Amino acid sequence: MIVDDRRVICGSANLNDRSQKGNHDSEIAVVIEDTDMVEMTMNGKKYMASRLATTWRRTLMREHLGLLPPQGPIRADGPVTNWMHAAPITAEYDFGSEADRLVEDPLSLDFTRLWTETAHGNRVIFDRIFRTWPNETVRNWKQHSEWIKRTADVKIGHAANPDMTLLEIKSELSKIRGHLVDMPLHFLEDEKWLTEGELMAVNPVTLAIYI
Repeated sequence: MIVDDRRVICGSANLNDRSQKGNHDSEIAVVIEDTDMVEMTMNGKKYMASRLATTWRRTLMREHLGLLPPQGPIRADGPVTNWMHAAPITAEYDFGSEADRLVEDPLSLDFTRLWTETAHGNRVIFDRIFRTWPNETVRNWKQHSEWIKRTADVKIGHAANPDMTLLEIKSELSKIRGHLVDMPLHFLEDEKWLTEGELMAVNPVTLAIYI
């Protein structure tokens, strides 16, 4: 867990009573408070962050957003970067690069827009090509039944859109950025009895599917 770009908690502990009470599960974790500070912006204002915490957070977000440069296979005669060395050699982060500026301020509107639009764009592409479920286009049980019949013979992970050519599928997949996908919040939204009234009255199996 990276907190406020100043502290890092790295270990096996989870955010629940079993891990945090101190007298139940056995956990091990380290708290890192780096004193090497760097200037950045947080919510549009000047902010001093620890170098380790902010570089880890920015690197993770760039990975999820698809903003890290491609990494090819490591060859014996290939270039050696400072990321390949063990401690105490420091892996230098590219502060001020175009990709870094996009993730520097996680509270900015620009970053929020980039994060949500990337997640939405990826999910739309996956929904169009694969048998993703829950699916954003399935708004009621009738559509769900039709969707199941239409994709019954499709294996998970295989293309399920017969109207797309291989070239079109490859072209769409090339637009995927990083790992983010947003939640299909419109799944079964027309079935009001699932989302309105007494929650416990819903069949628990159906509720689990919907959630």
